[in-house]
Amino acid sequence: MKRGPTVATEIGVEMKIVAKAMLKQIGRVCTDLNNQKNEFAAHTGSRPPISVAIVAVNFAPIYCGLEKKRKYITDGKTYRHPIQEAAEAKRRLETFVKPNYDFFIMLEYSATNMKPYPFSWVNPTGQVADYNAELSRLAVEYEARFGK
Repeated sequence: MKRGPTVATEIGVEMKIVAKAMLKQIGRVCTDLNNQKNEFAAHTGSRPPISVAIVAVNFAPIYCGLEKKRKYITDGKTYRHPIQEAAEAKRRLETFVKPNYDFFIMLEYSATNMKPYPFSWVNPTGQVADYNAELSRLAVEYEARFGK
């Protein structure tokens, strides 16, 4: 059987989007992100790969979850609104995931999943600036780690 060289990961990126019932899912989301970081490391060459986590957190004042033909609209009590959970979801992600990644990008958005399906960034100018800054730092790190 012929064999050739395998590809080594230089940059590994994992993205998660949380939209509703975030605190019920946050443990799994953190575990998935951290397990993926370990997976990146398992496919390394002579230098460890650069790891990037991108997480989007919903700050909508209301949300409609869909499960087959059933709709679950947040009411703020039984079904908490995304905006009620967003700050704590962010805190847990920053506590349990961010330290494990070389780069951690948090995107804050608002989406209701209800017609006409509005979407907006929470702070578009700030998020673009933060995103660009992280990409610039990533480029510098890539050159330092893998440049010829």
